[in-house]
Amino acid sequence: MNAHVVELEGSVHQRVQKLLPWVVTGQLADTEELLVQEHVATCTQCRDDLAWQRKLRAVQPAAGAAPDMEGALARLMPRLEPKRTAANGPWMRWALAAQLLVIAGLGAKMSMQETPEYRLLGAQGGAASANLVVVFKPETSEAQLRGVLKSNFATVVGGPTATNAWLVSVPARGLDDAVTNMRASAAVSLAEPLQAAR
Repeated sequence: MNAHVVELEGSVHQRVQKLLPWVVTGQLADTEELLVQEHVATCTQCRDDLAWQRKLRAVQPAAGAAPDMEGALARLMPRLEPKRTAANGPWMRWALAAQLLVIAGLGAKMSMQETPEYRLLGAQGGAASANLVVVFKPETSEAQLRGVLKSNFATVVGGPTATNAWLVSVPARGLDDAVTNMRASAAVSLAEPLQAAR
């Protein structure tokens, strides 16, 4: 049995649809070109598709064509230009200059100020001004400790030592009174002067 392929109108239509892009580029054989021309004369859909393919080909850049970079940049530059705002005004330079002068003035003033010497309680030299050794009871709160020192015009200048003693400075005129008051305080377990009695 021999098989004969019968081409129906639908299959010619499909074949022409596949050939339309090749018609536009001019790459069809003469027989296929003739088939497309005959079908397009009778089929409005294929005629419209062929017209659309030709429009598409007309706007497509040529193969190997380089884009116009200079032209694209020229069109883009006006969009990138900064817009003048109040922040870019001439007064901004004066404001920045004034700010710089103020900062420089403050820096000069700070460099001229005499900075008090900072020293730690256990640092050398602080103990030299101590004239009293005080040991507070372990249960003494920080507030009670400050109260005892303040009432006797005393300042801590060193400590605590290995025996939990604090080196304290009291004005020389009130040293005897401070020793008596601290010994009477419930927060103090030991108060001894470092200088001999006068």
